[in-house]
Amino acid sequence: MANEYVCALSGVEAEDEDLVLGGEDEVGDLPVGWSRITIQRRTVNPRWTEIQQGKAAMVEVTLMQIPEEAREQMRPLITLQVDAQFAALEGGTEEFTTEDEVFFVAPPESDKALAAEYFEIRDRFGLSNEAFLAAPQGAEGVAEEEEQGEDEAEEEQE
Repeated sequence: MANEYVCALSGVEAEDEDLVLGGEDEVGDLPVGWSRITIQRRTVNPRWTEIQQGKAAMVEVTLMQIPEEAREQMRPLITLQVDAQFAALEGGTEEFTTEDEVFFVAPPESDKALAAEYFEIRDRFGLSNEAFLAAPQGAEGVAEEEEQGEDEAEEEQE
């Protein structure tokens, strides 16, 4: 279904006939010229944090029931006991979670405004635009115009 491919910058949708049918590589049926951008973010699993806090609290509560002069001597043993009690729960809980966000960008050579925004984003991330200068699909004109516009803007600032 082409509706999966909606440009995050322009809102344009890929047409069904643009899909690469039978695409068996890592991009599947992604239309030619389109970009798939994936952002992955790792965070600490809040459930993991709760388990660790619970373990620490159990160790401290148990230590409070032991005479003060023996607490530090007993800490390793009590920690081992609490670790054993939580082993199954910890084993079934991932320490981290990963959030994946995927979005698509239509071919930048299809529209000057889209190209300007696309190349600006690439520049912000330190990505090279050289591939577009050598592209056979006419993107070099858009990329060259974008670079000329950047050069003119820099000259105006000086």
